[in-house]
Amino acid sequence: MTYTLHVLKKDNKDADVFFDEIDTLYTQNEQAPISQDIKKKLFEKSTFLIEAFIILKKKTSIGIFWVELTTPHYGNLTIYIPNSDDLDQSISLIKQKGYFNKKIIELVAMVHFDEIKQLCFELNLTPNIRKRMYLWLNELNQGYVNQNVDFKYTFQPYTKDLTQWGATVSVESHKISKDYEMYEEMLYVDKRKRLEDRVMEGLYGPVLESSSLVLSVDNTMVGYSLVVLVECWGYKQVPWIFDICVDPHYHGKGYGKLLANTMVQKIAKEGFEIMGLAVTLSNSIAMTLYQKQGFKDLDIFYEFVDP
Repeated sequence: MTYTLHVLKKDNKDADVFFDEIDTLYTQNEQAPISQDIKKKLFEKSTFLIEAFIILKKKTSIGIFWVELTTPHYGNLTIYIPNSDDLDQSISLIKQKGYFNKKIIELVAMVHFDEIKQLCFELNLTPNIRKRMYLWLNELNQGYVNQNVDFKYTFQPYTKDLTQWGATVSVESHKISKDYEMYEEMLYVDKRKRLEDRVMEGLYGPVLESSSLVLSVDNTMVGYSLVVLVECWGYKQVPWIFDICVDPHYHGKGYGKLLANTMVQKIAKEGFEIMGLAVTLSNSIAMTLYQKQGFKDLDIFYEFVDP
């Protein structure tokens, strides 16, 4: 049986049927329909690179998917294929299209998630398993109050003129955590700097300046946080930790806890109800830090790359 991919056009009637089915799935789960928002993203001007396709088996439409690249090395793949018999060849076609090549791609499957995930493993794509975490800011624990430290420290804003330093610290820190080992924007300082510059310019949303901080101890910069405001969970603006890290030369001294505590306190003072982050499951150091701050698990998600 011959499967092919065709660029998805706005007036494709078969795609409209699939979008209606997606809305039905959401309403059955007591969620609001999303097809209009999807169409707006796919067919109107978007901040990111988006390519959408309809999948044909001979001349019959059997599914749709779209790939959204937020950077040259990171993005997400959303798939809706109703019949599981069509999964194997469809996922193989998507891989052949090259979307996973040296890119970390989050898998979002409307149906048959476990089967599609397994096919990605069978196609020898390398997984990066992560989880989203959240913190209700009106439920802060006592660890945020009057933290006593035995060193002198100061905070200053993390600004664009510091991204060269920040990119270096981030890359070195992630070498220790083994987080995102295949992700080029975590491996190379120049690429990390380009990404951080774009984030500072609003790539994912406005930077929350009050909590994007540099921690200095004895007049030496040792770590930083970078927080952006994203639309999610029904809120127009949710503070999201893009990065928080401490130079590996200064690990184990309590600097990370101080930085995280201060960052969260400043976010809470801004009046936000909730904040979030995502962390790789293998990054036990970061997860321990976040859990101590009171963050709770939300969900596990899978990213894949063809290195």
